[in-house]
Amino acid sequence: MKKLLSPNIFTTKNSNIIDLLFAFLLFLVPNYSWAINTRNINVYADPNLSSAIIKIARDFSQKNNATITVNLDSSIDFLNNLDEEAKFDVFISANSFIIDTLKQRGLIDVYNIFYVTSDKLVLVCKKDAMIPINMMQKDISLIDALKIVDDYRLNLIVNHSNTSEGFYSKKILDSIEFKNLKIFEKIPEDRSLLIHDIEDNSDSYGLIFASKLVKNNTLRIIASDQERSYQAMAIVSSNMDLAREFLKFLKTENAKKIFTDSGFINN
Repeated sequence: MKKLLSPNIFTTKNSNIIDLLFAFLLFLVPNYSWAINTRNINVYADPNLSSAIIKIARDFSQKNNATITVNLDSSIDFLNNLDEEAKFDVFISANSFIIDTLKQRGLIDVYNIFYVTSDKLVLVCKKDAMIPINMMQKDISLIDALKIVDDYRLNLIVNHSNTSEGFYSKKILDSIEFKNLKIFEKIPEDRSLLIHDIEDNSDSYGLIFASKLVKNNTLRIIASDQERSYQAMAIVSSNMDLAREFLKFLKTENAKKIFTDSGFINN
């Protein structure tokens, strides 16, 4: 795949100044803690979960006298950090490869792992883009839509495979034999939003998680893949009691509503 590099842009869709500050700090530094209390917990979550996890972690912190540190790097970075003996207590990801690796290494509490929410990988383009007529059929499959994109020699932009979004995009693309499709894969150092790359290119399509389209009125969904579930789990550590408290909090109605409002699908 070709590598796509765009300028770094730090953005958020949080609706108030407090959320904006939290999100900005989370992306500006590797991690960010709030609530100066005595109990501490380190949560590692997929970047795509940022808007929901920021709100849930702040809510948990205020109600449970705990300091929450959230890291929103990719799942591959999480695995590398574990190899460097970094301290983490909770891991939330949709990357099945990383989760299986953690199980094989005996690094998670197998009695405290569950599906917390879901998302869908979707093929999108600009709303005003000219699309092939045979791509406009109702309920077209993602595979068939990608084959049409290939037939018309169009461009496809995908996230880097270190992310859950890129991981599933790669699995789908590897299952299809393309003849003409130009695939551009973003590099890990590029933290600009994939949405912006698609918005700036009328002749390009993109594979993206549907949750990222909340409040977006510039892109249209052409086809959808099956649901991909995020799993939350406690990492084996000396802080597992607090980790289990946080996992339990993720199952509350308030947390579920935050996920739904952020564009995710509740299990």
